[in-house]
Amino acid sequence: MGWKASMLIAQNTSDIKTAEEIVQKLDENYYELAGETTLDACINPRDESIYIGFYNDNIILTLDAEYILMSIIDGGGGIENNLHELCPEGEVMGVFCQSTTNMHGYFLNKDGDRVRHKIVSFDGPRMESGERFEEELEIYKDAKQNENGVDYWQFGDAESDRFEENQLMENFTFGVAKRLLGVKLDHSEGDELMFQVKMKKFVKAEKPAPPPKEDSSTQSSNETYHRPERTTEYRQETPLQPSQENVSKNFETPPPQPKMQPVRRRNTPRKPRKGNGLNLPWYTVLMFLGGLYLLYKLLN
Repeated sequence: MGWKASMLIAQNTSDIKTAEEIVQKLDENYYELAGETTLDACINPRDESIYIGFYNDNIILTLDAEYILMSIIDGGGGIENNLHELCPEGEVMGVFCQSTTNMHGYFLNKDGDRVRHKIVSFDGPRMESGERFEEELEIYKDAKQNENGVDYWQFGDAESDRFEENQLMENFTFGVAKRLLGVKLDHSEGDELMFQVKMKKFVKAEKPAPPPKEDSSTQSSNETYHRPERTTEYRQETPLQPSQENVSKNFETPPPQPKMQPVRRRNTPRKPRKGNGLNLPWYTVLMFLGGLYLLYKLLN
């Protein structure tokens, strides 16, 4: 049974401590923590989840192999660029391998620039760009070339001991990864990283909506008025400060005003109208006398 692996490795130049500091800055998606496991169990994610762990001053991400493949073909990807922003002045490496087709590939970024990448498979074209680095040269130094200039490795006298480059998938994948990790994952020296280092799993999720902001009027209406507690203690009078004394001296108290006495209405008797003794108006008396005269004339 062959290997299937896919990972990004970044030198942790910023001394980041937690996976949560990293995951929300990888791309535009929102991720939620979904548990943790070991590298052995998540070295080949088959979904859109991302696993993050730390080892030997490196940040390790395992994710779908298609991302590494497309990053090599396209000459770069957003995640490694964001890792460079998080950890500037450090190297970022991506490696993957798939034993079903002996396909393996890797890239190396320095200071945010792609300096090396390679893809090899059993039945596909070979892609290579940039100068080979030290860990690759250690493998290529034992290679021989056939009449067509194709590299091969002879590990014995038999024909079956002859291996082409795609058949050295594990040698290249984990040999170049040792550049940053410091250990080969397919050897016993990598057991601690494979089986003891914890990797946190993150899955895509809906970003929670921010809580609505309350305006000042709503906030003030929701506040409850609390009546101050009644106390029987007397306040101690605070002596006037010099500034207050000066103000008191300069202020002249107005003279007292005389009290206003209430106006009382006199009970003065009403004066009778001038006229006859019956206290009747004069025209009434004249009419009465005129009536008596007419009655007298009528009777005589």
